[in-house]
Amino acid sequence: MSSVAATGQFNALCSRDLYSGFRACIPVMEHNTENTTSAIKRFKGTSKIQAMYSGGEGEIANACAELDITHEVSQPSVWRNNSLAERNNQDIIHATRALLIAAGMPSCFWAYAAPCYCFHDNAHHERGERSSYHKALGAEFSGESIPFGARIIFKPSPSKKGDLPGKW
Repeated sequence: MSSVAATGQFNALCSRDLYSGFRACIPVMEHNTENTTSAIKRFKGTSKIQAMYSGGEGEIANACAELDITHEVSQPSVWRNNSLAERNNQDIIHATRALLIAAGMPSCFWAYAAPCYCFHDNAHHERGERSSYHKALGAEFSGESIPFGARIIFKPSPSKKGDLPGKW
C-alpha cells in the first residue's frame, strides 16, 4: 500500500498470522529488502515464522531468505491463493479510513491510524473467546483501550484548491 504519511513513510507491509489472526500494518519508507526485513522482525517479535506467503514481491522473498523463513508465492490470477491477504489489506485500509474520519484527521496520519486499528482489532475479543492478541502472545491485553485521536485537538491547515484525497 502506498500514500504519503505525516511521518514521511509512503508504504506499508501488512501481515496476518494464519493461526491466531494477529495482524499488523507496519509503515515503511519504501519497499526494499532492508525495510521489509525490519518490518517482518517487528511483526514476528520473539516468535518463529515457519512460512510466509506473498504475491512474489522480490523484497519479501529476499527478506524471508535473510530471516530463514520459508517463502511461498501465490499463483497469479488464482484468487483463492491471495484472497486472505487481499481481504486483510482491504480491511485495514477501510478501517483506517474510518478511524481518520472519526478522529477528524487528514489522510497523512494513516501511518498512525493503521497500526492503531490493527492493535485494537488484535486486542478485541467477544465473551468466552480469546483475542488474536491472546492467541499470539499468551495473555489478553490488560491496558486501557483508547480510541484513535482521543484527547487530541487538531485543526487542519487549509489545503490547496483541487487537492484530491489520498488512498487513506
